[in-house]
Amino acid sequence: MIKPAAAANVRSLIERFPDYLAIYDRQTPFRRAGQLELHVATLRLRAQTGSAFSALEDQRYLTSLYATLQAWGIGKRGSVLVPFEKFCLRLRSQRSAFAALDGQAIDDPQLDVNRVVAILQSLIKDLGIVQNNAPLVASAKAIHHILPELVAPIDRAYTRPFFGWYSSQFQYHQLQAAEEIFRTYHQVAVTVGLGQYVNGEWRTARSKLLDNAVVGYCIAHDVKRS
Repeated sequence: MIKPAAAANVRSLIERFPDYLAIYDRQTPFRRAGQLELHVATLRLRAQTGSAFSALEDQRYLTSLYATLQAWGIGKRGSVLVPFEKFCLRLRSQRSAFAALDGQAIDDPQLDVNRVVAILQSLIKDLGIVQNNAPLVASAKAIHHILPELVAPIDRAYTRPFFGWYSSQFQYHQLQAAEEIFRTYHQVAVTVGLGQYVNGEWRTARSKLLDNAVVGYCIAHDVKRS
């Protein structure tokens, strides 16, 4: 169950969604070379492939995705990204799971959330693209680029404190965190009307808008890691 403080954050996110998007646009902390450019290029290639299944067979797309994850910080600090060849094999081993979620959107009021959560938790647990026991962040960032309208990226610097998770809780209860985040994002998405805000730059997909707004909220309210 979402924590009371996080519930207050979510209410504010819904009430001031466009404001927090605008704050992100002005003050995004993600300014390292390649972070935006590779992200946009990867999503463009993903759109060109036409499906998640086809994307996982496209070497240009997988090369771009791998570079994007590196630019987004996967493979640094305590996270070790597996070699590219193994990365491709691991993603392809989950074709059926990605195909089962392909074409779905986070803001669909009829979305079968229970089914989506079960498949996402399985993907996060089994994807195996990093060599550590805490795969949530790396998996969510990869899944986002494969299913950009459905799954938002997750990070420790902003998503975690927005939802009120302590570092140890986030580290050792990753599947529970993933479920709470996805269910909450769906609630926000069906309320705010995401489609009207997708318009380029960092506003690249419906699910990315949710991440942008959370980062904007944390910037506006000076939410710190704890």
